[in-house]
Amino acid sequence: MQSLKPDRSEGFAALVDYNPALGADPETALKAEIERLDKRIGAARNREQAKEWHGYSRLLDLERLLYLLQLLSRFPGLSAADVTTRAELEAICSPLPEGSMAGRAAAYLGSLRGECYADVEALEADLFWLQSQGFLDATPTRQGLEPPAPPEELVTRNLGGWPPMADRGVFIRVFSLLRHLLHHPFDAEKGIPLQEHLIRQLEGIYMPGEVATVRKDVERVLTPYGFRTRNDNVRHGYGLGTAVLSSSRLREVHQVISQAVSRLGDPSAQDLLAELDERLRWGGVLREEELPVRVFANRSIVHPDLVRRDSLAVPQQAERLEAAISSGQRVLLERFSDAADHGEEPKEPIRAWPLQLLFHNIGWYLAYEEDAVGRERGLIRTERLDRIALHQVDGGFRQTAQQRADAVRRLSRLMEVSGGIYFGQDSALQQAIADATPDQLTGLLTTVRFRCSERVYRFLREGLQRYPLSQIRLSQPLPSDRWRSPAKAPLVLAPIAGDRHPFPIEMDLPPWTVARDIDFRRWLFGYGPEVVIEGPEALRQEHSNRATQVSENYTH
Repeated sequence: MQSLKPDRSEGFAALVDYNPALGADPETALKAEIERLDKRIGAARNREQAKEWHGYSRLLDLERLLYLLQLLSRFPGLSAADVTTRAELEAICSPLPEGSMAGRAAAYLGSLRGECYADVEALEADLFWLQSQGFLDATPTRQGLEPPAPPEELVTRNLGGWPPMADRGVFIRVFSLLRHLLHHPFDAEKGIPLQEHLIRQLEGIYMPGEVATVRKDVERVLTPYGFRTRNDNVRHGYGLGTAVLSSSRLREVHQVISQAVSRLGDPSAQDLLAELDERLRWGGVLREEELPVRVFANRSIVHPDLVRRDSLAVPQQAERLEAAISSGQRVLLERFSDAADHGEEPKEPIRAWPLQLLFHNIGWYLAYEEDAVGRERGLIRTERLDRIALHQVDGGFRQTAQQRADAVRRLSRLMEVSGGIYFGQDSALQQAIADATPDQLTGLLTTVRFRCSERVYRFLREGLQRYPLSQIRLSQPLPSDRWRSPAKAPLVLAPIAGDRHPFPIEMDLPPWTVARDIDFRRWLFGYGPEVVIEGPEALRQEHSNRATQVSENYTH
């Protein structure tokens, strides 16, 4: 641990190093040092005469400004709009302060740094200055920094030393660096040392060759005042507080979230979009006339204004669920009795460990693991958010981080192998497939084989991410087919020349997918007469029966 060492910049008139172990008579030595004090103080003041003072020359004013900027970089707007941020702010000051920005900043800084930094009137002036100099805008600015003028009594009130940034030039240099890093987080260029790159970006602020100056400014300001951790990797530049994206990238993020709300109906993103929209407009980042470059053609079929107010599709309920997921808490879920079902859904309330929220095809689903009493693992299921309510969060029951990570890993593996979000009713089979090695997995899956027409084959050979490539075997092209096959495509089956369905395809799928997965059937059966299923027999017969039933609907 590094020991505290006083510095003249903290306001001391002079600092004298004296080591009694050197053998000199203490009384004589101390007397000599005291006699030299006036000369020492005078020399120090003469050295400081060349400095140009400004409104933040005093250490207290300077540190208050730095701590305020660091606080705002970590909590933009000092807003507690989401659960996680609220918890972090409450850990600093509880209950959360209300009122003006300066009043709230004073409460937080008083708790974090000490009451001497909690002057509301001074913080009002600090906020005004930061706003006027572009620190609180998301849009970068090239305007030169202009520190406030010093008060007339500044020099006469200070009898001791001054911090390095008491000089106007040094203050402008360091705060220009701070502003640049807030506006251009992780600004770096491959092949060029970071300090040299920053000197180029801040042309006129740093002179060429001032690499050591940049490094010292970082060491003396960014690290000790909490803008960055002492041991983070800076090869890719610096990211201060929450500043991780440029304004153009922020606009792209806004577009993606906007699409998630308007097209996918993400209940959790609605409040996030409202806050982001407000902040980006405040910062001048959003342009009224700007149209999105990418849009989601897919959309949720669930209308957010028409769902039950107690369902998890409502933003406030979804927020409670997300908090339970993040903290690994057990919940009590209940499926609405009048909701549509496929005949397998639980009828009684379910005690479960919520794992993740998933958007799948037409809506948002909750993936959860049933609480299996007496067993470490339970059955993993999914259910659409608008069909269930969250009745209770069990604060005393929590998964460990390792347990939740294991459950999420199994969920991810099941989705990958199944190609969907239906995982059957057999917990033991789920666990076996989730934990299986590639060799073991082969013996647990069921092979579906079908032949298709040339038109369908062209679609299927272009969509090779529905299932892992290790679970798919496609037909080779016919000699007349001019299609250039990808190098890693699993084209291993021989085509049947002259047949109406010449292209065989095989897929190894979980038994539950073959037996009951609705999405799998919509996909495969949707090709109608252009597909001939060869096996398994039950699936082939089901396909045939459906065709017959549809035909009978039009013959009566």
